[in-house]
Amino acid sequence: MDIGGAHYDAGSRTLVGVKKVRISRHEHLILMRLARQRGVLVPMAGLIASLWPDPDIEPELPEVAFRTHICRLRNKFEAAGVERNAIRVVWGEGYFLEY
Repeated sequence: MDIGGAHYDAGSRTLVGVKKVRISRHEHLILMRLARQRGVLVPMAGLIASLWPDPDIEPELPEVAFRTHICRLRNKFEAAGVERNAIRVVWGEGYFLEY
């Protein structure tokens, strides 16, 4: 899958652009969910449910943990040469993948 001039290999969870970057399991789940609905706003609650489908095992503050994963994924995008804002936020509503 191509994202903003880089290639993402889902099998190895590697983003290859100007630099090769490994994506964590949670970052991969977020990226795949956004990519399946590219350009469509995905509610944050739905993305959180993708990461932690069982409420008994989700972190104490899932929104904070989720935002941390988004931040790390954006940093990895930037390291690979993809615009970090390829993952857009609509505050209070959700996220979408622009490219």
